[in-house]
Amino acid sequence: MFLSLSRQHRLSSPQLDDSALIDLITQKNAAALGEIYDRYHRLVFSVALNVVGRREDAEEITLDVFTRVWEKAATYRSERAKASTWLTPTATVTSTPSPTTDATPSSTYTPTPTVEATPTATYTPTATATP
Repeated sequence: MFLSLSRQHRLSSPQLDDSALIDLITQKNAAALGEIYDRYHRLVFSVALNVVGRREDAEEITLDVFTRVWEKAATYRSERAKASTWLTPTATVTSTPSPTTDATPSSTYTPTPTVEATPTATYTPTATATP
């Protein structure tokens, strides 16, 4: 969806920085979203794939992230982070199922259970030589 959008709609000034593009996205400028997608979809996909391990799930997550960019662009603060820094945690959070819900029905991703560490040995200090 976004890939075709980004190819069909081009900004007249592709030299706009990320902050300016996100400002345009807050005004519902689809071409600006297409440009941000073109710049960062590989990064977002890679993060998602690293978390979930399946291409199909990572592709869906990538689309979810850019849908969130469209919906939440007004929350971006350029003085706090670069666009890539803002997008990466979004990809990670979107990729991780919440504790109260399972992964999407089409997903076969299941989180690895957390294993609590148990001590296997007790530390006993030994006498040290004094100089």
